Amino acid sequence: MGVRPNSRLAKECGLEVNDRGGIVVNEYLKTSDPSIYAVSDIIEVKEFGSEYRTMIPLAPGGLEKYNGTQGTAIVKVFDLSVATVGVNEKVLKSRGLELNKDYFTGICRGKHS
Repeated sequence: MGVRPNSRLAKECGLEVNDRGGIVVNEYLKTSDPSIYAVSDIIEVKEFGSEYRTMIPLAPGGLEKYNGTQGTAIVKVFDLSVATVGVNEKVLKSRGLELNKDYFTGICRGKHS
């Protein structure tokens, strides 16, 4: 699983990109060229609630200040759905942060698509 941005054009235009190819933008989604904005899953954004930078395949936009992104993922394997929100344990540990774990298991009955 995962996405890899196609930032060839951005690189050819001389825009700053990170080591994974994500276009670096500021809090207003401007690139290293102040006349160019970038959005969608090709940009590196500030992680919501922290100053860390990350790449999350979502499509923010607008002319207001962008306050960051909180990643969300949901995967379904057969009849089991697993979801996560925010930063994972591996990332928190690499930052030297303490964490609390909560697990929720539930059974949903009925037809779901």
